[in-house]
Amino acid sequence: PVTEWLRHSLGLPGYAAGMEYALASPMVLRALSVLTAGIVEETLFRGYAVTRLLQLSGSLVFAVLSSSVVFTALHLPVWGPGPSLGFLIGSIAMTAFFAWRRDLLAMIIAHVAIDTWGLLVTPQVSEWWAYVPSVLPWRAA
Repeated sequence: PVTEWLRHSLGLPGYAAGMEYALASPMVLRALSVLTAGIVEETLFRGYAVTRLLQLSGSLVFAVLSSSVVFTALHLPVWGPGPSLGFLIGSIAMTAFFAWRRDLLAMIIAHVAIDTWGLLVTPQVSEWWAYVPSVLPWRAA
């Protein structure tokens, strides 16, 4: 909610363009993307980048922020500046959690869960909900 409030307050666009791009793919491809993105991105940006940047720089803040900025920048072309602001804030929080707990599996599970909700579950529920007025008389009014 905070990132959405901030995005709206700054007048940045929402998720529509990125969702249109993502939803153009079949469900099976989206499911595969969700799984591989969770594994690959978390391994690369948390498991590898944070630990190496911390080792090289000695600064946890630099490691967390650098990894999060690069992660966000790579999502910018598809999702745009509005969602990317949320991705940056979320990435900083998740990367800080990883730096604290060093639990890569938890990061992978969280990433897959977030992407599953946004790219698989929500679009299906929205599609289903569009048909509800014709099935439930109380909603037709």
